[in-house]
Amino acid sequence: MNNSETGTRYARGTQTRATGKFIFEVDVFGSVVFVGIGDQDAPLGGGTNGVRKAGWLGTTLRYSGSGLQQMGAHINSQTTVQVAVDLTARQLWLRPSGAILWNNTADADPASGTSGADISAVLGPLKPLAGLGPGTTTGARLRTAGLTLPLPTGFQPWG
Repeated sequence: MNNSETGTRYARGTQTRATGKFIFEVDVFGSVVFVGIGDQDAPLGGGTNGVRKAGWLGTTLRYSGSGLQQMGAHINSQTTVQVAVDLTARQLWLRPSGAILWNNTADADPASGTSGADISAVLGPLKPLAGLGPGTTTGARLRTAGLTLPLPTGFQPWG
């Protein structure tokens, strides 16, 4: 999907999930400014970080209660972002392709359930979400099956 509008627009996945441990990937092309999850009705024009959505925005991972975790960099074009979400424990982990660390933190590990970002304020069933900056060369491809990066133990593809 690409964005021919002048401001950021959000693209949502089609499948909602309410419980379980799932993973998906977003292939990034151009100016993708947000990768994460959102409630099933998150507005395509945005919404409140940590309430309607949680994920990587700018150089930070934004989550419930105005929480911020430094990710060290912006989302780079021509990369894949892997997103692991434990919907039962309401925790979120992200990492770009080539990175070893989840959430840019040594102790964050979805397989063991440690140091995930709290997404308890993002209520209801959730969907994958990507924020596209303006431009026709901007795009994101949501991958819920046929994942390219290793899956953490106990997680299954979103699709």
